Amino acid sequence: MQFQYFDCWEFRHIFHLVETNPKEAKRQFDDYFEKYPTDYSAYAYYTYVLIVLGYLDEAEQILNYLKTAYLNDVNFMKHNKKVDLIRDNIIFNTLKLLSYQGKYEELLVFHNDNIQTVKKLNLFSLEFYCKQKLGIQISGEKEKFPYLFKQIANYSEKEFLEHIKKHLSDYNQDKEQPNDSVFVPNFPVNKVLEEVKKYVGSNERLFSGFYEDSYIFKYNGCGRIKNKLVDYFRVIALNNTDCFITMFPSDDCE
Repeated sequence: MQFQYFDCWEFRHIFHLVETNPKEAKRQFDDYFEKYPTDYSAYAYYTYVLIVLGYLDEAEQILNYLKTAYLNDVNFMKHNKKVDLIRDNIIFNTLKLLSYQGKYEELLVFHNDNIQTVKKLNLFSLEFYCKQKLGIQISGEKEKFPYLFKQIANYSEKEFLEHIKKHLSDYNQDKEQPNDSVFVPNFPVNKVLEEVKKYVGSNERLFSGFYEDSYIFKYNGCGRIKNKLVDYFRVIALNNTDCFITMFPSDDCE
């Protein structure tokens, strides 16, 4: 029987779990690599899952292994599209890992050394965030910055509350095209936020972006997505802070 390097169906099944249930994705990836230890493309997504779950040391080990392993595989290197994809994924994961590790000087150098991939991935806010953490002066008038940039530079809870109005029922009731994701009427935003703050920095957060912490909460019937009643909502905060960026009902949580 010919040795298999990967299982396309099984990988796709795990891949679809990455965003909705990363804990289960990690468990299934662990089983997958027992059978397909040289599926380098899968290791790139596994690294992403590890970072999302906060297993930063383990993610760094896998990433270091991956950076050399695929280069030494003659058969794999024949597939140009796969090689290009894995290189982009390694850069993506390295940027993500360095940011959550707080290695901002190393991150800025790596960012600039891989600027073409950064542009392709549209990660311009990462440089802004990194420079803010390093205390590097940013040119331009801060009041003209986009919402996210302003919040990174000088956080305002008032601006956050204004920003999430688009997810509130009262704000959407007279709109010709209401938001697809809206909290139900009388959803107690302020009380909920006070409760959410108790969980800031907990092990249950997800490192969902490059400098954001994502918190998922269950609240029965809290909102609607395209008129479908849902029982979960997400709160996104700047990493290791209670500086909330956005908050919205969500239906992709388990």
